Parts: sequence; C-alpha cells; structure tokens
Amino acid sequence: MENYVKILKSFVSDPIDYQKVEKEFDNLHDLPDKYIEHSNRLISKSDDFLWIGMVDLLIKYGYAFEVDWKEDCEVAEELLSKLFAKHNIQYTSDITINQDMELDEYFSLVNKELIKQGSYRVYAMEIASDSYVVALGNIDYFLNIVDLDARVDLY
Repeated sequence: MENYVKILKSFVSDPIDYQKVEKEFDNLHDLPDKYIEHSNRLISKSDDFLWIGMVDLLIKYGYAFEVDWKEDCEVAEELLSKLFAKHNIQYTSDITINQDMELDEYFSLVNKELIKQGSYRVYAMEIASDSYVVALGNIDYFLNIVDLDARVDLY
C-alpha cells in the first residue's frame, strides 16, 4: 500500500485533490468489499484491487484517463489536453495524426515533443485490459515510480 501512496503523490499535483484521493484510498484499503462490489471492472480480492482502485482514483480526479484500444488518436488527443489543463501545462503539438496511427505511437510522439517543452511526460499504467490508462507526470519522478511498480512506464 505504501508504494501506491507514493505513486499517487507523484501524479496528484493539487494538495486538496490529494487529501481527497488519500482518504478514498484509505477507505478502499479498509473496505475492499465495498469497492469491489461497486467497481465496473469485475475484480475480486484475489486481483490486485488496490492497484486497480488507485488507478480508478487517478481517473476519477482527472489525473489519468482510460481509452479503449480501438479509439482513434483524436479522442486520445482531446483527453490528453484535459490532463495538461489539470496540471496547468501549456502544450502545443506539431503531431500530424493519420488514420493508421496507433495510440501507443501517438503517446510516444507526444513524449518526444514533451522532451523539448518541459519536465512532464505521458505515462502508461497497466491494468490487464485491452484499454490504455494514461497519466501525466513529472519526469523527475520517473525512476522512483517505476521502481515502485513495473506497471507504470513511459510511452
């Protein structure tokens, strides 16, 4: 649980949001049956419900988003723009999206642009699903985050 709290701290930039997320995460830890019962993910206690719950909290508070693998890059671009706004980051893109572009390719291209523009990067969060969960975080936390859990990585 401690590692998940550190990951949450790395992605949740607003202190007020973090207090809410931390409280909900503690409740999730203390009352897993309630979370599992109301989750749309069809998980059980044998699954890593804390990991899934942590990811769901990031999504709920706007620090991550989930997009189906079949979506086009324009949808991902729109969702990603909301992450930039959440972090108060000015981001402009020169990426030309074509119909054949896969989402992971798009996110990799965004990271290449972000290298030139600042310290934030697009992270992938694995949830054993055919959808993508994407978060935006500071690159300074990268080594710490991936050391905490291998299910988080850069695109």
